[in-house]
Amino acid sequence: MESNSMNIKLLIGFVLVFSLNAVSQTGVFPFGALIDDLRADLSNEPGIRLVIEYPAEIGLDYVITTKSYDLEGRLVSRIRIIAGEEIHSGKSRKYISKEQFDYNQDGQLIEIRGLDQIGNVKSVQKFRYDSEGELQEVRSSTSDNVTIERKVYSYDISKCTVDVTHEFYFEGKMRSAKKYRLKYSRGKLVSRVRLVSDGTSDSTTYSYNSSGLLTKVEFSGSFSYSYEYDYDLDRRGNWITRTGRLQYPGVENGDRRPRLSRRVIDYYR
Repeated sequence: MESNSMNIKLLIGFVLVFSLNAVSQTGVFPFGALIDDLRADLSNEPGIRLVIEYPAEIGLDYVITTKSYDLEGRLVSRIRIIAGEEIHSGKSRKYISKEQFDYNQDGQLIEIRGLDQIGNVKSVQKFRYDSEGELQEVRSSTSDNVTIERKVYSYDISKCTVDVTHEFYFEGKMRSAKKYRLKYSRGKLVSRVRLVSDGTSDSTTYSYNSSGLLTKVEFSGSFSYSYEYDYDLDRRGNWITRTGRLQYPGVENGDRRPRLSRRVIDYYR
């Protein structure tokens, strides 16, 4: 996830969908689900050139995401235009985030480069796999190779779970870490539980429809709420309109202002 100096109200652009396009050799764990690659509902439709996603109403705060794909259906670039209000000054600002994706000869994602607005590399994420093709580590660093974050993955094939250790660094030294467990069913992420030593935990569960589209995300812990999603599809079965509703336990009407997102898809054929 990106961080910047602005206080961005990203609720209108909130998205939780996961990659099923590039899976590990076991077929159990889609590694893209571990890197927040927005690919789930496009994985069964080859020939996508470009996807532009934007909120139906563009006000002071908004996110517009443009994703480009190659002929193999792999994400090769992602550009986000994020507008928001600075927390201290109240001034409106616009921030442009650019990323480029590189793959090895086996089609595995090996590097994501974050670029500034004139194309200089400002951050790098590197992906390391074992001999079976399972993702083992994701390391994020600055352009001069100083580590910022590191994620380490361990797998339990019998339980279809992945344990993730997420380490945070400052000036190249690890300062803190958190752990969570991802559980999969039929190649889809169904739960994410934060592992805490005192036995408490925050959990997130994910539900899908028969087409594989995300329909509900439930958060439980110190604060509980959920998002529910409905879709309008194009003739190829990819969504072009998504309606998200925020729901609170015990609140009958839930979110009075559904979040409506639209998407333009350009196909190679």
